[in-house]
Amino acid sequence: MQKNGAGARNGQKFHGRFELTAQRFGIDALLERWVQPPNRKCINIKSFSAYLTLVQSVGLSYIANFTLQRKEEVGALRADCLMWDEDPVLGRILVICGETTKTDPDSDARWPTSSSVEVAVDAMTVVAKLRVRCAASNPEVNCSGDDLMNPYLFHTAFEPWSSLPSGWRPYSTRPRAYNYQFVMQRYPRLFDPEQMKITEDDLVIARMFTPNLDKGGKFKVGEIWPLAYHQLRRTGGINMFASGVLSDSSIQVIMKHLTILQTRYYGQNYSRMRFSEDFESQVVAARYEVMARQIETLVSERYLSPLGEERKHEIIVRLIGNRDFKALVKAGRNGEVSFRETRLGGCTKDGHCDYGGIESVVRCTGGDGDKPCRDAVYDRTKQLSVERQLASVEQRIPKTQRGSPREQALQAEANGLRSYLNVIRN
Repeated sequence: MQKNGAGARNGQKFHGRFELTAQRFGIDALLERWVQPPNRKCINIKSFSAYLTLVQSVGLSYIANFTLQRKEEVGALRADCLMWDEDPVLGRILVICGETTKTDPDSDARWPTSSSVEVAVDAMTVVAKLRVRCAASNPEVNCSGDDLMNPYLFHTAFEPWSSLPSGWRPYSTRPRAYNYQFVMQRYPRLFDPEQMKITEDDLVIARMFTPNLDKGGKFKVGEIWPLAYHQLRRTGGINMFASGVLSDSSIQVIMKHLTILQTRYYGQNYSRMRFSEDFESQVVAARYEVMARQIETLVSERYLSPLGEERKHEIIVRLIGNRDFKALVKAGRNGEVSFRETRLGGCTKDGHCDYGGIESVVRCTGGDGDKPCRDAVYDRTKQLSVERQLASVEQRIPKTQRGSPREQALQAEANGLRSYLNVIRN
């Protein structure tokens, strides 16, 4: 409790311990959960600053997960970085605007991304606007009017109680974005250590695309993943073109959705906006790596040809021959080989396919009464998915008008799905 006369000269007023203030505003449990150090009994005013920095750090990582930006690029984003582009087919597309740091310097680069990134930008903006008000009140920081209106999403803690050992620096001086290891060490409550441990399945998947992963001894079963931002860029690109590799991952669905957007922008050159060329090269490189790995797995029992073992052998000889992985990647880039994932497995047809294998599998399987496609291969791991698809189609058939084109299309689709299951089960 403040004594009588205390603060009369400087106007200061004591409001009690910060813990009581946090309780009054209903944030005490929040701070205790995320930022209270294990060796401290109660939270204090610096716990509040630690939480604000945590929001910024997590938001930075979250955005990087979906945009594949470098951490320096995300760390340089401002509050107005988010914009929406209207697409006549896909609807509203979220785009992050910023600056590139390597390859092709661009002060107005753009990254198409998932709409879920909006929540990270919003949270970081709230923190940025709180902190820039403190910065503007500090003459040593020299915060401009533009900075006040459009602050950096990631910046130093400018709260009065957060003075730096080296002294205050101008707002234009950018701090380095924290790496994953630093954030994990500073905020030990952020992740469940058990969930962060490397499993044997993790290593199997990781080695598919990075054969020398064990070099240096950092990646071992039971150890904590040594997470790094460059891993996000590589893994994100691979995920977007390999939904079959990590099909059980919830984030895979979001990444696959993101791929649709990027394919439309990059593949069809749809947008007039200029996107990061470095980002595009990362995506394209990952695409051909994934294609090469998918082609290599064709030799396993996982894949079958609906036309029999002899036809599968012909496909393998045509696609692989005596090529190793690097040669397959190069052949994919040159358009000499092709593999495109479908609902039933894959399509090995060179060039464009008029039927797709996504919207309908009728032509792939011969559901229209013709023979199955010579370029189709069936993936055994998709059996459960196909069984669910068949059940859904069979439920819709009685609800359509008998003899209508719609009923005929559904019947053909059901026949195609049954054809796949017959091949897989036999």
